[in-house]
Amino acid sequence: GSLGTGYSHQWRNFGGTLGNADGVDQITDLLAGLKKDPNGRRHIVSAWNPQQNDGTPLPPCHIMQMYSVANGKLNSSFVMRSNDVYLGLPMNIVGYAFLNIAFAKLLGLEPGELIYFGHDAHLYSNQLDVAALQCTRAPRELPKLGFKKDFHTLDELLELTFDDVELTGYNPHPPMPKVD
Repeated sequence: GSLGTGYSHQWRNFGGTLGNADGVDQITDLLAGLKKDPNGRRHIVSAWNPQQNDGTPLPPCHIMQMYSVANGKLNSSFVMRSNDVYLGLPMNIVGYAFLNIAFAKLLGLEPGELIYFGHDAHLYSNQLDVAALQCTRAPRELPKLGFKKDFHTLDELLELTFDDVELTGYNPHPPMPKVD
């Protein structure tokens, strides 16, 4: 299905109408702003638009992302208004880590820290046993994300396919039991 005026619409066409590029392209503005003023404190992308939240099946859960540059590294954070910690948060971390790495490459920076802010972070009752099991597992070294295909512009980044991305050093634990 479609998220309508949800996430990607607001990121690339904030306040605009569906199917038209008549809003604000926050991603283009973000990258331009980071190039022009890397020390700025206003490098923010918002998915929360009260005027258009009724145009999406579910108002955005991850509502804001923020970026800053320090010591040649691009640091980023994301804010969740509501967050399924067991199933949603891992995917959100992967997505925002990807953006941090890809945007850093576009800007000629190194990827820095990724920070998560959760407001209504929750576990559902049917997730408690698997979450407890997850807590018994020792963390392993994080894998490294890389790109097999070079890119220098946002358009070239958006043309990448799954085969253009590589993950090295991925050493997962055995799969978790399914949640009822």
